[in-house]
Amino acid sequence: MLRFAGWCCFVFNRALALQKELFELSGAHASYADQCAVLVDWKQDKETDWLNEAPSQALQQSLKNLDAAWTRRLDSLKKLKQGRIKRAQLMGEPVFKKKEKHTSFRYPQGTCLEQNNNRILLPKLSWVRYRNSREVLGAVKNVTVSLAGGRWMVSIQTEREVEAPVHRSATAVGIDMGVVRLATLSEGTIYGPRNSFRQHQAGLRKSAAIHEPEKPEPKKEVQPELEKSEGSARLPSHPCSQCTSGLSTQGLDRDQQKPRDRVCRGSSGKQPVELGCWQHAESGEQGAGQVRPESIDPRPGLG
Repeated sequence: MLRFAGWCCFVFNRALALQKELFELSGAHASYADQCAVLVDWKQDKETDWLNEAPSQALQQSLKNLDAAWTRRLDSLKKLKQGRIKRAQLMGEPVFKKKEKHTSFRYPQGTCLEQNNNRILLPKLSWVRYRNSREVLGAVKNVTVSLAGGRWMVSIQTEREVEAPVHRSATAVGIDMGVVRLATLSEGTIYGPRNSFRQHQAGLRKSAAIHEPEKPEPKKEVQPELEKSEGSARLPSHPCSQCTSGLSTQGLDRDQQKPRDRVCRGSSGKQPVELGCWQHAESGEQGAGQVRPESIDPRPGLG
């Protein structure tokens, strides 16, 4: 998984360098089809033939992400010249990815999910066990595998038709968000701050103190504590009980556990379409998704 994520990052950065060079010379950019053709040449080159070991769709998805980001940049430049937007609204250029911040890859298709067995089929990885956090509803559209807080997570995006939501309450209340007070309702109810950082401050101090004398890379040990501190402050993005039930996070008390849900709603004809929610689960099989340091490929650009 580390290799796959590193190779996707390598393809993105190399294609971005070519895009910037082409834009400086002629002011144009290569299309997604042209980039895929260049990717085939990279796989046939002896210096980068190790790209054949990565799932092709994951590499192509990196090029598709780059093409979308570069297209948004060019569209904003065009609108700026036409006076439709201000310079402050100009979309920034795509930036090179850093391996410590972009340890993920996506399968747009070719996956298979077996919820009754808690396993998922990932191309070039075979069947992988996962810790199920909730039931996946709808047709699977794409699967994203990412490393967060030292654990591999799988995010499954689905598509299904749902009825238009109707709120059951007939009353309304105003909410004022603040710093000293998290929320103040118009009816007089006051909610205090969650202080999630303060709850995990002792663990952060301990993790930092252990690695302070050596100072090799304490970030790897402190990062899980930071994930707990930041994640426990997140609230559900919507009040759907179906999306917030049955979620759990290892290492946290049940009152501190965080749902990792996102709901995006679109429309398809007359029926609303719910894209999501996102299924986050970690591998539950011992040794699954783990790569020993000595087994990481030392070749350049592999993340």
